[in-house]
Amino acid sequence: MSLRVSLLPHLLVVLGLCMSQPAFGNSIVIFNTGESPGGTALPVGQVDPHYSLISAPSGVPLTAITTSPNAAWTPNTGSADWIGPTGSGNLSSPVGN
Repeated sequence: MSLRVSLLPHLLVVLGLCMSQPAFGNSIVIFNTGESPGGTALPVGQVDPHYSLISAPSGVPLTAITTSPNAAWTPNTGSADWIGPTGSGNLSSPVGN
């Protein structure tokens, strides 16, 4: 009886190894905001092809446009730009909800 009990865990491990299958998945590419497909920052005023806005003030389009940063923001980099509904990061843009 004790021999059967001690073999059961080993048998379960062997069966589990025989039945396991490798899992495969496709990799995804994540872009910075304002990044071109080549990895450099898009020029200010260009539509970002990788992002769209999900909220904006009434009458403002949901198009993600690369933006000149407001002086209070971190500056744009060589591989990323701020995005917004306009090409300007000024404080006179309409306030969102």
